[in-house]
Amino acid sequence: MRCATCTCSHPRINGDGPRPCSIMLIGEAPGREENAGGRPFIGQSGRELNDHYLKLAGLTRSDVYLTNTVKCHLDGNRTPRPEEVAACAESFLHDELRLVNPSLVILMGATACSLVAGEGISLETHHGLKFNGEVLGHRCQYVPMYHPAAGLHDTAKMIPLIEDWKGVVERPLHRTSAMPDYRITEVDNLAELTKMHYQLLGRKCSLDTETVQDSLWSMQVGFDDGGGSYRVYVYRVPWFYVPWRGMTVQEEFRMSNYSDKYESNNYYPPPVDFTHQVSNAALMVVMHNALADMRVWNDAESGVGVNTRFIIADTMQMAYNLGLPQKLKVLAYRICGLHMTSYEDLVSPWSLNALGEWLDSAIQYTDQELSTTTIKQLKTKSKLITKPAPVLSDLKRIKRNLNSPTYDPFEKAEELSLKHPDHAARIFDHCGMNPVAGIHNVPWPLARKYAADDAVATLMVHDEMARMSGSRNLIHKIDKDK
Repeated sequence: MRCATCTCSHPRINGDGPRPCSIMLIGEAPGREENAGGRPFIGQSGRELNDHYLKLAGLTRSDVYLTNTVKCHLDGNRTPRPEEVAACAESFLHDELRLVNPSLVILMGATACSLVAGEGISLETHHGLKFNGEVLGHRCQYVPMYHPAAGLHDTAKMIPLIEDWKGVVERPLHRTSAMPDYRITEVDNLAELTKMHYQLLGRKCSLDTETVQDSLWSMQVGFDDGGGSYRVYVYRVPWFYVPWRGMTVQEEFRMSNYSDKYESNNYYPPPVDFTHQVSNAALMVVMHNALADMRVWNDAESGVGVNTRFIIADTMQMAYNLGLPQKLKVLAYRICGLHMTSYEDLVSPWSLNALGEWLDSAIQYTDQELSTTTIKQLKTKSKLITKPAPVLSDLKRIKRNLNSPTYDPFEKAEELSLKHPDHAARIFDHCGMNPVAGIHNVPWPLARKYAADDAVATLMVHDEMARMSGSRNLIHKIDKDK
């Protein structure tokens, strides 16, 4: 018996192990050795699983039921296509799950993880965590895992694999939660932001920045008020700085809508000095990737200078020292259970929408204003011939591919000025510059909430890692003068 859509010439490799069985392991597809031997997980990755990882969990091969998402070996060991996964699961895995009736399913690799519908499993975020849910309609606990072969191909995966398999059977369910309640206060200038620090000297705060094309866009300062309550002060820079287009801050600022409000009102603030009174009450500032944040703040052209001589706890460095993931959203989910919106999920739709609207305007203008018309004299009459500007086809191509996952429309839009400098200059003059991807395209209430979430999450992961390490002194002194 084969799947209804199967075109494979190799034999079907059935699952192996006791039935029923409390623990079921699901991989991707049989390899060459499995294809020759007729059993799953008897090749190199199978030996890794049998000899190392199962032992870490206190298991042997006879304790578990082993099977694969796709039952036939795929030539070249290629990744199964989604339609192959769906067809094979429908034909075989449903019955296997019913007969084996596992209480715990370990999903090894991205292909197996795709069997959990609607959950959007990311191995980077979810590996080794235990959840309640359904696998192909079978109610059970499940654990996403890197495939045993991952450690053979990428040694960086070996430590997560080892840690994930240790005690996996007894591991408690992963608890998740929404962001805690906190208050957001917007401040108009950096002086107000600094005053918040002075009022709260001796307490810990978090500092975070959001950037557009490596230029400062907003700053967030978070404080823990105790009892699971936080406050965040947010300052948004009143200009959109585009240095990669050769404009100075002053030139871009005068073109912005904020110039009348700020140009005559101490627009350029003095450098913010966090060392004032610190000798009497030390200020600990928690950052995630502190060197990147301080590089942005100290950009001389941004008009903002920050004195960095204060005590810094860098949660990215702390995570590295503890062998934890270093991306803030992943870290916050794994150790604090926080569900946070990713930058890409927030920014991409709004940025694509902004570019799409600009393209519509540019296409209309180019079609109406940049086409050339010539008169061709025929024997008995004259004929008007309209020739579209060459840039028009590029604009339409970008528009057609706006949502293609393999196409970068923002990069292609940037190339217009190189390929069609004269026409591009006229388009920019009439329609404005082509939008770049960034958080500035997101409506401010949503962007502000996203930025403030990062400030709160930074405080929370710092406290949790300090607890995990048994010390609150995992700090790093950083001085911009060194």
